[in-house]
Amino acid sequence: MVEVYRNPTVAVPDYASIDPLILHLAFSSDDVAADVARLVEAGAVPTEQPRPTDTGDVVAMLRDPWGFAIQLVRRAEPMV
Repeated sequence: MVEVYRNPTVAVPDYASIDPLILHLAFSSDDVAADVARLVEAGAVPTEQPRPTDTGDVVAMLRDPWGFAIQLVRRAEPMV
């Protein structure tokens, strides 16, 4: 379970100013490019196009409409 909670008495952080390598939410994807396209259509902004890593993973980074960093990844070797 993942709970996304906002307390209205606390200001929303300036997510767009936070380096995505410090804070992001990662999602497993079977087709990173297709999921990037779907999220862009829904309002996300790509900051890193899908690319392979040295370990054979495929990753992409986007920001949601509020600036929060989202990573999509297809692992060459599943983590679990």
